Amino acid sequence: MIIKHRYMSPDEGDGLPPETPPAETPPPSGDITPPAENTPPEVKSFYESAPEDWRNQIVDSFDDLDQADKDKKLAFLNRFSDIKSMSKSLFEANDKIRSGQIETGLPENATDEQLSEYREANGIPDSAEGYAEFLDEGLVLGEVDERIMGDVYKVAHDNNVSADTINQLTGAMMNARQREQDALVAKDGVDQQQAERITKDLWGGDYETNINMIKGYVSKLPESVREGFENARMGDGQALFNSPEMLSFLSDAARLANPSGTVVPNSNNPTQAISDEIKTLESKMGTDEWFKDEASQKRYRDLVDAEGRMKA
Repeated sequence: MIIKHRYMSPDEGDGLPPETPPAETPPPSGDITPPAENTPPEVKSFYESAPEDWRNQIVDSFDDLDQADKDKKLAFLNRFSDIKSMSKSLFEANDKIRSGQIETGLPENATDEQLSEYREANGIPDSAEGYAEFLDEGLVLGEVDERIMGDVYKVAHDNNVSADTINQLTGAMMNARQREQDALVAKDGVDQQQAERITKDLWGGDYETNINMIKGYVSKLPESVREGFENARMGDGQALFNSPEMLSFLSDAARLANPSGTVVPNSNNPTQAISDEIKTLESKMGTDEWFKDEASQKRYRDLVDAEGRMKA
């Protein structure tokens, strides 16, 4: 018996032919691509990925709408089969509006009868003056506003604007005017306080005298212009009599026009009244009482100054 060693050659051993190893199976024929690793998912377009309830989601996003309005808008969206058709319709409508292709419902070169029917159907009065009849009861126009709105009514009527729209526009204008007026009144109050503070600091003890002299000076204006002057405003909207500079000017002008007004404002004969009071005060001069009486000394100086200005 011959024992084969693992290192023996094939022709050594028991004389049998060597074993033939099994043949490898050939690869199958044809172009077969191995599967790719980490294949990305298929990407859907915006239109394909829209949820089925996209119409409801759009309508529900408007929080300021009540349920009735939401139902109307949902019914409108239900006319479109998908978002793509809705978008196309939106663009087409916008193009028509921009190009002026949207019709008003009134035929071109409409007859008087067609125009009358159209206005009646759309809440438009027969004449421009008719707009005033549709204004809210609490909406009262002044003379100036009536003149202004009269021109507005004419343009509105020529362009077939509804009475309801004009009513809303008129109300908005009046509300805005009232807000402006309220703001002006508030500003007048602040300006008046500031003017009073500045003139009191400037005039000291003469404040009341100067104010009374200004009132007397202005009262001599012709009655036809007096009220307008008292309510006049400067370019920045400030009331004329809320201007410290204007008050100072008027005070100086009043003193020049009536020098006696500062010392004997209520006298029918200021020249005689000043002369008599000067003589009375001069009779006290040289006494101990006179040197102690500073008020009388000041009064004497004011009288002499007024008398001098009256003679100038």
